[in-house]
Amino acid sequence: VLREIKSILSAGLPTMIYTGVFDGSSCGHLSVMDALHMVAYEPLEEAPRKLWMGSEHPFGFVQSGGALTFVWVSNSGHMVPTDQPEAALDMMDRFLHNRSLAEGERVPIKAAADAEK
Repeated sequence: VLREIKSILSAGLPTMIYTGVFDGSSCGHLSVMDALHMVAYEPLEEAPRKLWMGSEHPFGFVQSGGALTFVWVSNSGHMVPTDQPEAALDMMDRFLHNRSLAEGERVPIKAAADAEK
């Protein structure tokens, strides 16, 4: 799987990996982060971790670098959409519409570019 991840990231394809912070399974967030360190994806390793806010409370944290976005979902285990459906919907909506999950960066990238013209 690491070879495929490295290939996808090398191609610059937007990729998001998410995990619940209470995921105690063998494929939990610590295992995934270890795997990402193995592919040595420097843009992510150098990026700061930022707060991801919902309308009333934090949904978790996000770290984005290059083509990769890694999301930690608060108060969730392995089944993020079941444990935190509002956060899961917000996360997918923002990713699919190329909008940042980081606090204070809620303006769609395309809209910001159009506004500068």
